[in-house]
Amino acid sequence: MLDKLYAHIDRDKREKKQTLYTHLLKTGLEAKKIGEKVDVGNISFLTGLLHDIGKASLDFQDKIIKNSNKKVDHSSLGGLFVVKIYKSVFDEIFDSKDQSILDLKSVLGKDRLTILDLSDYINILIYTIMSHHGQYDMVRKNEEMTYVLTSLDRLKKIDKSSYRFGETSKESLDVDEFFEEVDKFFKSKEIYIKDLFCQGFLEYIEILKKLKKSSREYSENKEYEALCFYKSMFIRLLVSILKSADIKDTINAYEDIIVDENLEKLRQVEKRFEENINKKYESFGKPEGKLNVLRNEISEDILKRSKEDGLGIYKLDLPTGAGKTLLSLRYGINQMNYQGKDRFFYVTSFLSVLEQNASEMRGILNNDDFVLEHHSNVVDDEDEIENDDRDDELDVVNKKFLLDDWTSPVVLTTMVQFYNSLFKGKSANLTRFKSLINSVIILDEWQSIPTEFLYMTNLALNFMKIVMKTNILLSTATQPTNASLALDHKLFYGDLDGENEDIIDNKNYDFSAFERVKLKVYGDINKMYGLEDIRDLVLENLDKSNLIILNTKKTVRKLFDLLQSDYEDRDLYYLTTNLTASHRLKKIGEVKKRLLKGDKICVVSTQLIEAGVDVDFDLVIRSLSGMDSVVQAMGRCNREGHRKSAFTYLINLDKNEEKTSMLKGVDERKVACKAALNTSRGDLDIKELTEEYFEKLYANLKGDQYSDVLKLLAENKEVAGDFQKLNKVKKELKEVAGYLYDEKRKIYFDLFQSFKEAYKEFELIEDNKGTAIVDYEETKEDLNKLMDLAKELNGPDYLNNLRELKKIVKKLSRHTVAISKKDLSSCDNVLDGKIYILPNSYYNEKFGVNFEEPDSFIL
Repeated sequence: MLDKLYAHIDRDKREKKQTLYTHLLKTGLEAKKIGEKVDVGNISFLTGLLHDIGKASLDFQDKIIKNSNKKVDHSSLGGLFVVKIYKSVFDEIFDSKDQSILDLKSVLGKDRLTILDLSDYINILIYTIMSHHGQYDMVRKNEEMTYVLTSLDRLKKIDKSSYRFGETSKESLDVDEFFEEVDKFFKSKEIYIKDLFCQGFLEYIEILKKLKKSSREYSENKEYEALCFYKSMFIRLLVSILKSADIKDTINAYEDIIVDENLEKLRQVEKRFEENINKKYESFGKPEGKLNVLRNEISEDILKRSKEDGLGIYKLDLPTGAGKTLLSLRYGINQMNYQGKDRFFYVTSFLSVLEQNASEMRGILNNDDFVLEHHSNVVDDEDEIENDDRDDELDVVNKKFLLDDWTSPVVLTTMVQFYNSLFKGKSANLTRFKSLINSVIILDEWQSIPTEFLYMTNLALNFMKIVMKTNILLSTATQPTNASLALDHKLFYGDLDGENEDIIDNKNYDFSAFERVKLKVYGDINKMYGLEDIRDLVLENLDKSNLIILNTKKTVRKLFDLLQSDYEDRDLYYLTTNLTASHRLKKIGEVKKRLLKGDKICVVSTQLIEAGVDVDFDLVIRSLSGMDSVVQAMGRCNREGHRKSAFTYLINLDKNEEKTSMLKGVDERKVACKAALNTSRGDLDIKELTEEYFEKLYANLKGDQYSDVLKLLAENKEVAGDFQKLNKVKKELKEVAGYLYDEKRKIYFDLFQSFKEAYKEFELIEDNKGTAIVDYEETKEDLNKLMDLAKELNGPDYLNNLRELKKIVKKLSRHTVAISKKDLSSCDNVLDGKIYILPNSYYNEKFGVNFEEPDSFIL
């Protein structure tokens, strides 16, 4: 039966075939292997077994054998099979001797409302299977422009029709008959789908208990909203597991391209990582001086915690200059070695921090084969669409292989990429989500998250801790108060008992050694000043090295031009993300050397330099921003404490000079910072200022200042309300508000999330840009290889070409720039527009990418 039908046939080499049973089984087993890590092995196995069952239809077999472009929906039937399993189980429930069914009966008998949880479980299974090629909204308008439940509408279309299944048109079975045949076939292979269904529900119930408890304790004012959001995250997790398993087996349909790492080898690599870090610490020798003694004490305490910490969300609250980068690396690697974590993620908000810290971490670990540095998508990943056939084609699956999939043991990435893995609907984002399972994640500079995503962040991190068995370390010099009583959704700090939330107890340390700079307000913080005022301040301090940090690229360029007449060309530096990572790192490296020599240079930069970049200036000037950014900027001033006194100036630039209204959350942070400063008297106490700042920031936030994505992924009241007006609630359960009942299938519905809309709407930062590799001297050789491989990709040496192409794409990631979508047309492209290449004429090593005057940038 299923072993005589096909899931895949190579379009060019028709002798290459994979049977449908082989694909379903291998996908199911891979999904089960991933799912078992988070106690959803049965659920994951079942979704894998059913996800492509629709490929058994005569229409699909005709399509694949004739190599036609006919469109066939092969995802919906798996969802319908879930309903039929449910019906079959309940037909047997009163006289069954099957232990799984008896266990299900026992759970339902304890609480009559558990039937609602069972209905949610069924809907979650249906959605997971039917959305594995494209996310959809739970409610949509049909052809008659009437609101319908999308899953139910798709089920009805399948149920109404009579399908024929088999190798030839002579074999004809309706859906019910085919379900019985599939059930028998699986039983002949000792696979019992009814048992998997029942055991999967017991898995779901245990997870639901934990999520309900978290909703009560940390979202007491919005308990139902929290629970609905958690269910959305659970659905995303199951979809991620299924998609990852499906993509892997599709790529491996004819030969093994993706091969799992040998576990023993991985353990050996992780041990070497630990040894390398220990050697790094040993190389420092015996600490001398108050500052280094303090750093050593902190590192010893964190070393102990890195080996002992179980599941939790922990705070690492350290002043700038305490060595958080190396401490974070040690914590993460030790968690892998001593707590059995599968991966270590280092995530930071700022690209410059990632570029510098990733370089340092990779140098210490000394094994790039097991380290992924991911800060841009070199391969373009378009938005997901509902298209079973397109998503199953080899060229599409190949592209998925080229995208960074976060399966490396060590992943170094940006906060944007991390958040996209949580809340975007692109295929790569969805599949990366499962890689966070049983991992340790360092969220560095995490205070910089836009406040509109505060609640989503708290809920998502809680979910990852409770369900995904993820350890999370929040590292910052300005720890926000995410458990504030003013918040509707609080962060579940500490271990599973809410204990040990602080990695170190700050009361045990004298941090005065880190107080190397004072904050001064330029003029009156409530008045606005111009770039000429900054220039005057710089001219008064030409005997010092100066760093000016501004909020926008345009303002940086304006000030740079203004200062050009006051500095020799070699002494004035420009830094923004218009430059490639490679060029930024070279410039920063040069700046560091010159600062060590005592050169009186001047650097004008965006905030990319203010966190994690180990530079030591005599004077820093910071345009008004949030207090967290101000503290980070102060960390670039008198960093090693060699000067008796040093200052960071905070200046409120004219809003017409520096337009920040388009930058998410910046204006709110500026307002909170000004309010905190206005409450201060005399010398500015940074710790008190920061605490006051976060309190004012959170207290001033209104409901409409939180992202609508939260609503769409939670109760989705507007859509749910409009839909419910047209439907009835089953009378005997009328006390349960919000549930709708499908009489035919005996299923309740209360999941109304708009997944597709939410995923499309989510943007951590404004993302109207693509990514392009810059064609310049450093990339010429690799770009030539890339273009040659792209031409020969599907040739006789296909497998090696694909692997080599992925290596080159990874290598070129440091030579990319962000480009507006409209300017991508000026770029060259390969692989049918999946990879863009920026011509050299649009790039200059001094100022980076520019499309306004390309001719003047030819070198």
